[in-house]
This record gives sequence, structure tokens and C-alpha cells, in this order.
Amino acid sequence: MCGFIGYISSKKHSKNSIYEKKFDTYFEFLKNRGPDFQIKKKVITDESLINLGFTRLAIQDLSNKSNQIFMNKKKILLFNGEIYNKSHLYNEYLNNIILKTDTDTEVLFNLLDKYGLKIIQKISGIFSIIFIDLDKNNVFAVKDITGTKPLYYKQEDGNFFFSSEAWYLYSLSKKEINPKALSFYFDFGFTPPGETIIKDVAKVKPAEIVKFDFKLKQLKTEKYFDFELKKQKNLPEQNIINETIKNTIEMNLISDAKIGTFLSGGVDSSTISILAKKYNEKIESFTTFYLPGEKFKKFNVDYDYSKKIAEDFKIKLNVKYILT
Repeated sequence: MCGFIGYISSKKHSKNSIYEKKFDTYFEFLKNRGPDFQIKKKVITDESLINLGFTRLAIQDLSNKSNQIFMNKKKILLFNGEIYNKSHLYNEYLNNIILKTDTDTEVLFNLLDKYGLKIIQKISGIFSIIFIDLDKNNVFAVKDITGTKPLYYKQEDGNFFFSSEAWYLYSLSKKEINPKALSFYFDFGFTPPGETIIKDVAKVKPAEIVKFDFKLKQLKTEKYFDFELKKQKNLPEQNIINETIKNTIEMNLISDAKIGTFLSGGVDSSTISILAKKYNEKIESFTTFYLPGEKFKKFNVDYDYSKKIAEDFKIKLNVKYILT
């Protein structure tokens, strides 16, 4: 999990000193999302001040050469996530470009630089993206189709703010509660799509592109993907389901860092862990155990199943003991 934070404001805006102070404060808090590398970057144009912060958790390409904000004179990319089909995308669309790193972020930057936001529909992965086009005075905030990675944004006085965590934007807001979103949160444990518990702080929806023109001060949103839910008389054949599950798990194992699974002993986590072991012999699993054991015996049933799965399939099981 990486993280980013930033804003684009008018260069002579009266609150710029306040914005920068809060940016610096919350950038420090964001370092928990990216312990391997942190960087801040300031870009000043004729009319705008752009402050950017990025913190990296290295997954693909663990070398220092990937510790950077990918940018050129016209485009800037902030990225949190993983691109599963990066090799296919490179071979299909970028085979005449020599890359300097092995990270999926560089592939994504070149794709967006060359093809623009239309290429998003070709990407398989989980991600949140901030992409800035300095020539056209546009900033794009984008989420994958499942909305896995967090991305929040806010407008204020014609300025645009964004972050992987909402606290930065809450600090800039009037802190007015959104009653509908708060009620929804109490009922379901999360806020409705596009909303937070604070009125003037929004989150990018799954499969959504939020475009802000920081010259014209205009914001637009669009969906780039919709699930088609159709009733099927005949379910797919079992071998098709099996292959889909296997391919999905295999794609999620693309990493230069160590990989583990959470193992509860249930059907889902057991299937994932067993298949992951097939593709990666070094895979490890993690589970929990509540102490004292006798007192929380009924809560530790999952541990018994996890232990059996780990023993049967020779998976190293790491146990986190929780003293209550």
C-alpha cells in the first residue's frame, strides 16, 4: 500500500500558507502507508501552485531506481496499487519504449502519457491514480472498477485537494457532518459511494474518473466501466470457474516482495492459500489466536482449521496472539 497527498491552488491564493502547513503535517502521517520511500515535490506554473507528496511500499522492483514520482515536463503521475497485466500492456502498446525500471508505475505513466485516460479500460489491477496534465491544466482522479484503493478529494475556492486518507481533507473542511452518510455508516460500517461523513469531502467511486480543470475551475465525473448483471439460465462450466479462480490468484502473486495470505480456515481463504502455494512455494500464511485460550475457545475455532490446512499443505503459518 502506497499513499499520496496533494493540492493544486491558485498561485496567489490567500490561504496558500495554510494549505502548505497542513500538507506538510499530514504528509508525515501518510508515511505509515509507504515506509520504503517518501518524497515531496512542488511544481509552480504561470497561474498555479502544485504540492505533491508520495510514500512508497515497494512491491514490484525493490530497487532505489523506482523510488520516485514518475513525471516529465508535461505530465505527473501519483499511483497506489498494482497493475496485473503490465507485461501484456507493455508488449501491446509500448514495445518501442525502453523502460528504466521494472515497476508497473513506469508502465502506467508511459501508457497515460501516450494514450491518455482512454487506456484505463485496458488495465487489469487495483489502483487509485492522480494524473496531472500541465499543458491542458487538468488533474484526473481515478479508481479501479472495484474501488479497492482509497482516494478522497475536495474543492475549495477553486482549488483542488486529494489524498489517500481523508484526514487531510477533513482538516481543511468546515467539519459539517453529512447525516445521510453517517447514518449509512452506522448501519453498514462504511459510507455510501462517493460520500464521506463530512459534507464537503468526497471519495472517488469505483470505475470513476474525476476531472478537474484548474484553469477554468470546473469539475466533471464519468464512469468508464459498468457491470452488466444478467440472469443466466446456465452457469459456466466448472472448469471455466476453476481456471478463472486460478488465473486471478496467479496474477495477484506478481511481486518482488514477500507475499502472504490471511488464513482463517474457511473455504475462501483456504482455497486462496492452497492455490497460492502451488504458484509460489515460499508463500506464508497469517492467522490470529485470542488469549487466554480457554476463555476465548469459541473464537479460536478458526485457528484450529487454519493450523490443519497449513500442516496438510506445508504452508508456514504465522500466528498473531491477541491478549484481551
